Amino acid sequence: MSLPVRKTAFDLPAAPYAAPAAARHLRPVPAAGTAPRADMLPTPAAPDMPAAVGWLVLGCYAWILGAFWIVFGSGLSSGFMVAISTAYTAMYFAVPYVFLCLEPRHPGAGARPTLAEFLAQGVDTWTGRCGGAAALGQILSIPVALGLAASAIGAVIALAR
Repeated sequence: MSLPVRKTAFDLPAAPYAAPAAARHLRPVPAAGTAPRADMLPTPAAPDMPAAVGWLVLGCYAWILGAFWIVFGSGLSSGFMVAISTAYTAMYFAVPYVFLCLEPRHPGAGARPTLAEFLAQGVDTWTGRCGGAAALGQILSIPVALGLAASAIGAVIALAR
């Protein structure tokens, strides 16, 4: 279907606009005040990931910031830089936390798995099933490596003083 040619920007089309064929699969918007149907709810962000994994990652970043505070927190300008980094890290974790809290609960969907269930069952990925311990190792490898690096840098600076 082609749209009518307009002579000016203010000409109204002669016929009401019909959605193109590619957009006809879209569902109608529910009326205000009606409860959302299960097929209208967004897909959960991480339904098979336990909350404990997020807390472990947060713990690793607290380890990194703790090392920075111990080494660099005594000076005024360096302490200010670490304070800014702490604020950014707080926002980095607060935004996903708020999004997950606002996520609607799907009818019939169970609770998130515990860490023990996650380690036993694993997780589905795009390339297939991944064991829980392997997935946890992949998730924590970078934060733990950064924590070790921050601690090593702090130790070298402390020994050089």
